[in-house]
Amino acid sequence: MMDLAKIAYVLQELYETSSTTQRTAILRKNASVEGFKDVLKHLYNPYITTGIKQAKLDSVLPMRSRSEELTPEEVLEYFSTTRTGSAADVTYAVDFIEQYDDPIVRWLATGIVTKDLQCGVSTTTLNKVYGTGFIPKIGIMRGRLAPDTFKGKYIATEKIDGNRRLFFNFADHVETYTRSGRRDTGLQEIEQEIAAKLPKNFMYDCECIALGDFADNIALRQATASILNSGADNKTGIKALCFDMVEIPAYNCGEYLTAAVYRKAMLASLFNDITGLAKLEKLANIGGCHASPVTCQHITALPILGIVTNETEAKQLAEPIWQSGGEGVMLVDAMSSYVVSATPKKEWLKIKATMETIGKVVDTYEGTGTFVGMMGGVTVAFLGPDKKCYFCNVGSGFTQAERYAYLAHPEKIVGRIIEIDCFGFSQSQGKEGYSLNCPVFKRIRGQKE
Repeated sequence: MMDLAKIAYVLQELYETSSTTQRTAILRKNASVEGFKDVLKHLYNPYITTGIKQAKLDSVLPMRSRSEELTPEEVLEYFSTTRTGSAADVTYAVDFIEQYDDPIVRWLATGIVTKDLQCGVSTTTLNKVYGTGFIPKIGIMRGRLAPDTFKGKYIATEKIDGNRRLFFNFADHVETYTRSGRRDTGLQEIEQEIAAKLPKNFMYDCECIALGDFADNIALRQATASILNSGADNKTGIKALCFDMVEIPAYNCGEYLTAAVYRKAMLASLFNDITGLAKLEKLANIGGCHASPVTCQHITALPILGIVTNETEAKQLAEPIWQSGGEGVMLVDAMSSYVVSATPKKEWLKIKATMETIGKVVDTYEGTGTFVGMMGGVTVAFLGPDKKCYFCNVGSGFTQAERYAYLAHPEKIVGRIIEIDCFGFSQSQGKEGYSLNCPVFKRIRGQKE
C-alpha cells in the first residue's frame, strides 16, 4: 500500500528544488517508492480528467460523508476514467482530502483530485528519467508559412479555416481534444461514427467546419466557432475533415515515423479518394496502405489536390481556392513523419493569400451601426517589419457572441495575445510607422478553440 505522506514530501522537495539536475536525481532516487510513479502518471497524464477545480471544492462544506477511509489506490482508480465533476465526484474528492490533517499531504490529495498540482517537473523531464512514453504527449504537428522559395515533393490539400480537433479512436471509446489539449465532449455524432467505422488505435487529425454555404473563410470560421464554443453537450451541424492519421502509441511518444505519403494513402483509401490515390502512387509504392472504403456522414478525408515541387506549382493550386473565398493550400513533405511539437515544422507549409501575425490586446472599443451595444473591436500592439512596436485596431473576425462577451467583460481579452490574419503591413502617406492591412481576428492564443 502506498504511503501518500512519503510521496507528498518527495513532491514538496521537488517543488523547492530549482536545479533540473537535482530534480532528476530526486526522481531517480524515489523511482522505487511504492505508488510514486503512479501518482506522477495520474498528475501529468493529459487523458485523465477529473472535472474538479478548486472552486468546486471551495463551494462544498468540508464534511465527510463516509466513515471508512479511501485509499490512494482507490482514488487513483476512481479518477482513471473520465469524470465530469458531478456532485458525486466532488463529494468523493472531499471525503478523500478530509482524511488528512497534514497540510503537505492535503496539498497532494487536493492536487490528485484537481490535477492542478505544481511540483516543478516537466513532462519532458519525466519521460527522460522514466522512459519515452511514460507520460503521453498531447498536441499537434504545426505548420509554418511557406518561404518565398522551396523545393521538394509535397502533397497538397486545401487549407481549411475551421477549428482543429484530434479524435482518438481507442479500442472501446473515442476521445476528442482541441489543438491545445483540452477535452471536447460535445462532438458525439462524429465520435460515434469514428468508433463504428474507422480503424482502432489511431488518432485522426481533423479540421472541423460548420455545415452550410459561406461567403468566405472568415464567415466559415465564425460559424464553426459559434457551434464549437457553445458549451452544448451535443454539438451538431459540424463535419470533420481529416488530413492525417497517426497510431496512438507512437503519437503518445511524440513522433510517428511512417512517412506522410503512406498516411495520406491510408486516408485516401479509407474514404475512397481514387483520384488522390493515383497521385500518391507517383511518389511511392502505396499498395500496402489500401483499406476497405467506408461511407461516413460526419467525417471524411480532405481530397489530395496534387503533388507540388515548388512555390509556383503550389500557388497554381491555391489560386482557384482564393478566388472562391478560401484560405489556401497546405503542403506536407511526402516523406516526413508526424511530430508533436509546439514549434512549427518546415515539413508542413502553408500557402495563404494572407499573412499571419500576433498582437497583444491593449484595449477594446464599442461598436457603432450594426455593432451598437457590442464590442466593435480591439486595439492591439504589434511588431512592425522594423521590429518596433505599433498599434492598430482589429474589428473583423469576431462572432456576435464574442462581441457581446468582450464588451461586458473586456478583461477576458485585454492583455491577451491574439492571432491575426492580414494582407501584410501598410504605411500611410506622410506618416511614420506601420499598420496591419485589413486585419482579421482569428483566436486568442492558447484558448479553447
